[in-house]
Amino acid sequence: MIDTSIVPFTPFSRFLAAARREPVDRVPVVGAISDFYLAPLFGFSDPDDAEAKLEMLVRGAECFPDQPLLFVITPCAALYLNMLRQVDNRDAYYERPEEWLRVGRLYSARELAQIRLPEPSTCPEHMIMQQIIAWYHENVPQELVERFGYVKGLIRFENPFDQLALNLGMEWFARIHTDPDFVHASMDLFTEASLVGARSLAEEFGPPIWVMLAEDLPSMLSPEHYLQFVAPYHRRLFEAFPDAIKFLHNDGDAAHLIEVLPECGMDILHFGPQIPIKVAKSKIGERVALMGNLDPMRVALRGSDEEFAAECRRIIEMGKPGGGFVFSTGGELSPGTEPERVRTMAHYAHQFGAYMP
Repeated sequence: MIDTSIVPFTPFSRFLAAARREPVDRVPVVGAISDFYLAPLFGFSDPDDAEAKLEMLVRGAECFPDQPLLFVITPCAALYLNMLRQVDNRDAYYERPEEWLRVGRLYSARELAQIRLPEPSTCPEHMIMQQIIAWYHENVPQELVERFGYVKGLIRFENPFDQLALNLGMEWFARIHTDPDFVHASMDLFTEASLVGARSLAEEFGPPIWVMLAEDLPSMLSPEHYLQFVAPYHRRLFEAFPDAIKFLHNDGDAAHLIEVLPECGMDILHFGPQIPIKVAKSKIGERVALMGNLDPMRVALRGSDEEFAAECRRIIEMGKPGGGFVFSTGGELSPGTEPERVRTMAHYAHQFGAYMP
């Protein structure tokens, strides 16, 4: 056990210890906060700008001094756009219809056969992402790196299942029943690309302390299909970095998957309010660490002060026993949430989440 009187925890080291299910002095609190929340709070018109994100971190540290804001800067490898642009149809696009963002639609194995995994060192999109990450490494203040764990030591995977679902739409889920070989082939290709990109980042920036994978849409599957079409591919990603903490974000309605989710090989699950903390703790709390699961809309944004306080206490006290719990909203914090409520979450973690020496 760490003697915290000699080596006190930082907010980030407390999070890492809880993710490993190691003893901590109190329940960590983490802000599931991204530029989606901080940009309107601080008045930034372009939240994608790297300098704006850095300023959000600096001002966020002043506004929320006890909470790592884990989702503000989480850049990942960038091979998927290049791969989808290799497909010789141009009827799909990402957020905007500019020509450079238009990509191919994966109708069948014929389109998959057109795709070749890019070499990261010659992939323009990936090289641009590496430059952005390098800029963050150079410019994020060291004090924020040490206290909150920003940028350095993190590798985020490109997300194969969600990306394929976005590309094919609801047809992706139909293919699980009508063409499972196509689903496996697609997951194999895009998982390998995610792995190649992540290894490239590890070679460039050093081995990760923790790795992040965000996949929400597997929550639409049955447990049997999750074990068949998702867990093996997620496990392949996580097993590539055996010394890193494996962080899975899924804030979808995944209560029916709770007992099979750990089969992906994660160490900690960030889950949404649709999964009761009592259920998660009893079903998988001895297998993986848990992070969540205050409702960001119903309670944090819209709940009364009394409801907010009661829910914070209830979740902390249910998640706390035995360790391996990080208090957070169960999904991204919603714009318009009062900053004082976010700070109060840390206060409640201090008040109700302390462990005996």
